[in-house]
Amino acid sequence: MKHIVLLLFAWLALGPIAARADSVGVVLIHGKQGSPDAPHLAYISQQIEHAGFLLDRPTMCWSRTRIFDRTIADCMADIDASIGRLKSRGAIAFVIVGHSLGGVGALYYGAQHDGLKGIAALAPLSQRGNKRVLR
Repeated sequence: MKHIVLLLFAWLALGPIAARADSVGVVLIHGKQGSPDAPHLAYISQQIEHAGFLLDRPTMCWSRTRIFDRTIADCMADIDASIGRLKSRGAIAFVIVGHSLGGVGALYYGAQHDGLKGIAALAPLSQRGNKRVLR
């Protein structure tokens, strides 16, 4: 169900500009201590690519292999690089999608960058004891 909502969101966010899905670039951002190859993201990635969208999955600075090697603000350069790669593949419109801390990162990035066609935050929550709180 998540993948259907995600694809619908991406398509609707683009409106008439997206006559072709292959002109839409989607940056998919993993959560804290995660990776772009996490099984749940791999499934979503397959669905995005199957629908014809261009996809890039950066390894963010909060991945398990990098664990905050830069500040959050400096980490946004990883998304810039993803957009650059998508542009080189023909993307002209961009949607940023993040899971968990990646969802917070997507919102943070979107608040600072004009021209995005959509932002999706999937489960941008954190566990604190038994209580879920929005960061």
